[in-house]
Amino acid sequence: DCLTISASPSADWEELAEFVLFSGARIVFCPPGLVLPGAVGMQTGCILCRSKERLPVYSAFAPSWKVIINPPGGQLYALLSQCQSDALRLPPRDGFLADYMRRVRLKNGRARLWSRDGRDVSAVMTTAEAPGLAVIGGLAVLPQCRGQGLASAALGILTAELCREGRQVFLAAGNDDLDRFYEGRGFVRCGEWRLWQPSP
Repeated sequence: DCLTISASPSADWEELAEFVLFSGARIVFCPPGLVLPGAVGMQTGCILCRSKERLPVYSAFAPSWKVIINPPGGQLYALLSQCQSDALRLPPRDGFLADYMRRVRLKNGRARLWSRDGRDVSAVMTTAEAPGLAVIGGLAVLPQCRGQGLASAALGILTAELCREGRQVFLAAGNDDLDRFYEGRGFVRCGEWRLWQPSP
């Protein structure tokens, strides 16, 4: 139901709009230049990419923390659902699980989850990976555990892992506060996006 489009400024925007409408996608992330007849622009934001500068990796996770690489989808969803906000909205559980498991199986997505004293506290994940690039699409910390540097640590660990693999790392922030958070952790603005909701 969700389609992401990236295009150069010289793209044939009318043809792209026809493709999107023909696809039947209900949610479309796209450059601001794409206008869908009869659709409503719901949200806009900026795209950020990892700066080329060498930045420190935050180390808020003590050795006693347990990290789970590609945790079970239900466990990841349970943590993310406790962290929902205007900036982190989850799709229905079944769709999320099917998409997450497919991405992990095909090795074009990954997740890391940290727990302390048997309680899942923080997670970060990619929503797309391809040769040379990756998109971080989820970063979460339980509300009662925020302010301890856990989000910075999780983001730094996964970003460093992706950079070691030779990938340029991108993400899309949904508001100015998140933009500033990511910019303070080595990301720079490199583009814009718009979320369109086509009419039913």
